[in-house]
Amino acid sequence: MKKHLKLSALIILFFLTSEISKAQLDPLTFTVRAMNFKYYDDLGYLLDSNNFLTNVARFSFDIYIQQTNIPQNDAEIMRFAIGQYYWNLNLGSGFPGDTTGFLGYASVAYVPGSTTFSNPNAIPTSPTFLSKNSASDNLSLEGYPGGTARSSIRMNSNIALGSSSDVQVSGIYPGTRVGTYMVTKKVTVPNPSPYFPAVYTHMRWRQGPLNVNSVNPFTKVFAYNGLGGLSTEVTYKGTYIMDTLYNPVIPPRPFNLRLTVIPQGFYNYLSNRLYRKTDILVELRQSVSPYALLDSVTAPLDSASLTCKIKFLEFSDSMYYLVVKHKNCLETWSSNTVRFTSDTTVYNFTTGKNMAYGSNQKQVDSSPLRFGILSGNVNGDAIIDAADLSAVENDAEAGMAGNVITDLTGDYFVDANDLSITENNALAEAIVVTP
Repeated sequence: MKKHLKLSALIILFFLTSEISKAQLDPLTFTVRAMNFKYYDDLGYLLDSNNFLTNVARFSFDIYIQQTNIPQNDAEIMRFAIGQYYWNLNLGSGFPGDTTGFLGYASVAYVPGSTTFSNPNAIPTSPTFLSKNSASDNLSLEGYPGGTARSSIRMNSNIALGSSSDVQVSGIYPGTRVGTYMVTKKVTVPNPSPYFPAVYTHMRWRQGPLNVNSVNPFTKVFAYNGLGGLSTEVTYKGTYIMDTLYNPVIPPRPFNLRLTVIPQGFYNYLSNRLYRKTDILVELRQSVSPYALLDSVTAPLDSASLTCKIKFLEFSDSMYYLVVKHKNCLETWSSNTVRFTSDTTVYNFTTGKNMAYGSNQKQVDSSPLRFGILSGNVNGDAIIDAADLSAVENDAEAGMAGNVITDLTGDYFVDANDLSITENNALAEAIVVTP
């Protein structure tokens, strides 16, 4: 009899505990916002699948979650468990209609380090720009007119956090930032028009099930019903806002950089300039290990001024490393981190060896005194050695001409000058030096 009473008591206790835990989420309300849309009215560059440079346009936005009811006790604090985010876009508003993949739909990526969640596992996985849907004859739930072709952005649910992780959602506007996301679109051909529209009224949260025609998957949010509780779907307790307001009078300001650098082999000390104009790739990297890549831009390096002008995306960090790459030079990092504080930040690698991390440069001129990044890394393996020397020697013996990787001087001929530069740097065991 006592065993039966004990079992009954346990059942009642479990039932009461479950009901209490469930009640902790009853008053919960929250808001999910896509906001802080920033439109970058400039052309950047990316390498496509064929290693061709192609123009791109970009905009960024933030996703926030904010608890909007006032918790009366610790158990009523919103403890985040899982989030997945989906929204539809009207392809008629600044997106290309190509389906081949080359002209491309936009791509979307998380900006590293932009979350304010206490556990980075709360970030949704695999942000993806999906291909175009067929035009519909009916009005859509997202408010698009009939006959409108649409696409969607999908962010899969994050890694399960575990009920003991205690990832709390802020109740202070605008809430906890899930992250910043960057959307990039390639140029269209034959009429280049890479720009996105300045007003993003074509973006709609994908929600459901509003009726039987709603499409799964859609945006969902789960929370724990108290610390140590169960993961419970709270999607329908939320309000979903697409705050796409944009002020065209005061557009977001990107980071402007005026960079001076010399690829060693391209420099002609007799004329104090490069043999010809060339392209360089400049990366913006975080200031702390693992020095995550934030943005990269390829730009033409002027042969007379030895300078290029670059626009980077604006990020929340204050200090960054600059990394310079040229087709047959060693990758070279700035000696220290750089702060973007004015309209245009200036960085000059040429004024001293110590402007490169580890003083990894060589003097290329004595009047004026100038230094250049090391040429001869033709196979791109971060070291100038016998393999590079062999490649240059073979092309020199064959009388190779044209815009080839072994032409270190840029004079369109592979000869003794290119061989000498490679040999000297190989003997010095030149390698990439990084923080």
